[in-house]
Amino acid sequence: MHRVRTSCRYYADHGWSPTVLAVRPEDCGRLIDERLTQTVPSEIRIVRTGAFPERWARPLGFSALAFRAWQPLKAAGDRLIREISPDLVYFSTTAFPVMALGDRWRRRFATPFVLDLHDPWYTTPPSATSFRRPGLKSRMMYAIHRRLEARAMRSVSGLIAVSDRYVPALETAYPRLEGVPRDTIPFGIEALDFEVARRTGKPVSSGFDRSTTRLGLYAGRVSDGMLPTLKMLLATLAAGADRPAIRDFRLGFLGTGYQLSGNPLIAAPLADEMGLQEVVREQPDRVSLMDSLSTLAQADVLLILGSEDKAYQPSKLFQYLATDRPILCVAAADAPFARQVAGLDSVFLLDSARPPQDQVTALADWLARAAGRPVEAEPGRQVLAEQFSARAMAARECALFDAALASAGTDQ
Repeated sequence: MHRVRTSCRYYADHGWSPTVLAVRPEDCGRLIDERLTQTVPSEIRIVRTGAFPERWARPLGFSALAFRAWQPLKAAGDRLIREISPDLVYFSTTAFPVMALGDRWRRRFATPFVLDLHDPWYTTPPSATSFRRPGLKSRMMYAIHRRLEARAMRSVSGLIAVSDRYVPALETAYPRLEGVPRDTIPFGIEALDFEVARRTGKPVSSGFDRSTTRLGLYAGRVSDGMLPTLKMLLATLAAGADRPAIRDFRLGFLGTGYQLSGNPLIAAPLADEMGLQEVVREQPDRVSLMDSLSTLAQADVLLILGSEDKAYQPSKLFQYLATDRPILCVAAADAPFARQVAGLDSVFLLDSARPPQDQVTALADWLARAAGRPVEAEPGRQVLAEQFSARAMAARECALFDAALASAGTDQ
């Protein structure tokens, strides 16, 4: 929901007036943070609907929000379309099955729709197929997703994706998409988020003695595809344990699991295996955005992990660039997001494709120079932060809306 939350205030600048249809927070089964509402203009209309209770749905095997909220969203969407006759419906969610409602509304009300793919749905780029979950239940869910994705793609009017590899994969599966307007639009940086975080955020303690150590902080989920990259980082720290800048460097991991609570540790056990149990602290349960941002402000270095999935585009990259903290980026040098920050003095790329021992000296030198020192004005970094601001991303979204609307008009 962060895409629409940060973009919607700028839609009116481009002639679009948004009405937001969303599930009630208490029915989502996710972390609720009322502070996020401080970043949404009060004049934007938000229509909320319910969902089948998760506590009843879980024993039946369909606890995913998309299935619990399908019928309420369908009914509420039908009513809204009859009431306001929107020019376009925009789906921006990872509850992918609800995107198939776009086909219903296109056929029933002649309302075009645009899909925003934060992650792959059923169709995935070749580099991501190995990360599909095994098991009978997963295969059954994939079969459902395949049918719903095909339904959505047969009448979609525009596509937005955070990675430039998602849409080509869809085009291969659905040839009709070849002429559909599309754009690759990362998540934008909203300065208001940092302001609210400064006022209301509650930093999470790292548990380290900060008087004798420098802290590198990672906030967000650690997926299976990131594990080789994480192991490479830990191996580099182990190989450089005799260098003071590395010896005194600590890693904090915040919100590494997907569930609200009860997540297993991911980073800490790997550190233990390498004898780095004193180097890593992990809080695996979800942390609100505002508390996460306020915690990042306490770090000496911000950490980004790449993935074995070459299509991965970390949403936090541009958010980190808007801070005054140096960034340690651990990824293959040819990863798209690694190329975006190549050449920035305030960003160190630890190449996950190279042996750890070959990079110890360079990492130690960079940490000694950069860790704990606010980043001075760096033109290239400032350009990227502005280029990927929420305002700039909203302009591109609206341009895609315009193109989708024009394309839909020629189809009718």
